[in-house]
Amino acid sequence: MKLRLNVFLASFLTVFISGISFTQAGDSTVVIRGSHALYLTLEPHMKTINRATKVNVDFSKPGGCGDAVKNVTTGGGVGAVCCHLDDAELARMGGAVLHPLALEPLMITINKKNRVKNLTTAQVRMIMSGKIKNWNEVGGADQKIVVVMRPHCGPRPGHWKTILPREQWQPHIKVDKFLTMITTVAKLPGAIGHLGSVLYDPKMMNVVKVDGIDPLDPAVFDKGYPFFRPISLALPASPTAAETKVATFLESPAAKHFYTEKYVVPSQRFAP
Repeated sequence: MKLRLNVFLASFLTVFISGISFTQAGDSTVVIRGSHALYLTLEPHMKTINRATKVNVDFSKPGGCGDAVKNVTTGGGVGAVCCHLDDAELARMGGAVLHPLALEPLMITINKKNRVKNLTTAQVRMIMSGKIKNWNEVGGADQKIVVVMRPHCGPRPGHWKTILPREQWQPHIKVDKFLTMITTVAKLPGAIGHLGSVLYDPKMMNVVKVDGIDPLDPAVFDKGYPFFRPISLALPASPTAAETKVATFLESPAAKHFYTEKYVVPSQRFAP
């Protein structure tokens, strides 16, 4: 009887201890804050990410690149960024390290009633700088062009600054949220705006080809599409094992379809 009890207790303790170890591994938490672009890309796949990494990834509060920088700098966890952080800013973040994940095409969007299908890079830049003022100058209707601009992350390179440097833009309307960009372009027949591909909504916008290249084409950058933003993770200088595990998984081939589903191109580089 004593032998059976000892065997039972040994088996119970083995299962119990194994259960504790598994729970602890699964309960490791990585907090990600920052870019809506990465949030919208990963949100449908969070269960898969948690299961594959055995890490509880908390990406419940998306925001902007400033939120990403703050999260890393204050020791909160990992940052999700959609602009390139230069060496000086990374140094101010305590020596943070960027992990490039993907390149997101920056779409040129117009109102659903606008029948213009294609613009050249030069035409886009002339429109945004106010040199082209009417859609009839680029094959459209006789209608005033209304330039809508979202100048977020002003000090950082990339994103809308791949279209034009800040000082050359001549917008008619400035917005501070991507949802406002979408609704403004949808409301004004002459409007033109810029949005990342993860925000593509065929019911709300038409997307213009640039130099004949569709920004939603999987080979968009191989074909030379000019407008983009890099999506990256910023990890602390001394990341936890869980943070490294999550970054490694999101860089891996297993995560490729997370990006392609949102017309984002998986890439470990910062520019086409």
